[in-house]
Amino acid sequence: MIEQKIGFDKVRSQVRSKCLSRYAAARTDGEQYCTDAGEILHRLQLTDEMRLICMFEDTFPAEGFTDSRELLLPLTSESTSISLPTLVILRTTLDTVRKVVTFFDRSKDGVYPNLKEMSKPVAYFPEVARRI
Repeated sequence: MIEQKIGFDKVRSQVRSKCLSRYAAARTDGEQYCTDAGEILHRLQLTDEMRLICMFEDTFPAEGFTDSRELLLPLTSESTSISLPTLVILRTTLDTVRKVVTFFDRSKDGVYPNLKEMSKPVAYFPEVARRI
């Protein structure tokens, strides 16, 4: 297989070891070797924009990125409730989403164009966060 031949499987493994959630690890496992120049360029641009944010932007949230899917899964059944610790985690996650969306909404056009475009479909519901 080409991935083993060129060492892509090792790169994927190194990236997976840095993942902070099961979701991120699963996304990493799903990544495939790519030869499409346009796709490679787009991913490099996303990476470079995030690198610049990490280096120079103090207002971008540095924590609160929790994979809440497993916390919310039990709530899909009737007659279940959410625990207080889970509610606190959920509120923190929602606040982080708000900060990320606000960061890109307030960023000047052309500064982080690819990440800004990627953030457009993210919906934030202030009333939900307020009620928590």
